[in-house]
Amino acid sequence: MFEIKSSDAAPIWQQIEDGMRRMIALGALMPGDAVPSVRDLARTLRVNPNTVARAYQHLTDRGVFSVRRGDGTYVADDPAVPKR
Repeated sequence: MFEIKSSDAAPIWQQIEDGMRRMIALGALMPGDAVPSVRDLARTLRVNPNTVARAYQHLTDRGVFSVRRGDGTYVADDPAVPKR
């Protein structure tokens, strides 16, 4: 997946947001793919679940993720991710 760097000046939630955007841009996550749950990603990255939730909310607000109530969070059908 990606790593959180404590030496990075960016806040952890921003590093998570950037990491998820990078995974989409590189094709590791495709439109319609489920993303890890907040708890699972928090456990993997060893961060507070609220931090992951903040990053996911930013991504959802910006049209990168879509939430299906009762089903989970997915990469939007047309994610707003800059092409590289």
